Amino acid sequence: MMVWQGWMLRVLVLGVLGSSSVFGHAEGEAAGSVPYVDIGPSFVTNFDTGDTSSSHYVKVDVALRVDTADMIDIVKYHKDALRNYLLLLLSAQDEATMSSVQGRENLRKKALHGLNAILQHEEGDKAHIRDIYFTNFVLQQG
Repeated sequence: MMVWQGWMLRVLVLGVLGSSSVFGHAEGEAAGSVPYVDIGPSFVTNFDTGDTSSSHYVKVDVALRVDTADMIDIVKYHKDALRNYLLLLLSAQDEATMSSVQGRENLRKKALHGLNAILQHEEGDKAHIRDIYFTNFVLQQG
């Protein structure tokens, strides 16, 4: 129990300290810079292990790479829908997907496709996320 509480405390502290909404893009930056949007706070959810006697949890931080400052505003506006999709996607995964490099890469690609589908449905073809990055990915057995 103490380990779990310590882990949750670290998650909360990291969430508060790392709550900047945009990094890599500031006023006066070079014209060719690429903005990244942090869609925090961290995602923390359980996922399927096939074993009902124990729970497994994942903590994931996500940053999105976009092409324009306008896309930053679009992502922020639809942040709740994007986070909802990612939370449902993460919680639907199995242990094999979450614990392998190839599984996480496939998950990343699926997430990118799904997020773009949401934005294009809401905003039209102009809305596009270039890439998605898992900036932190931690698995925990409960």
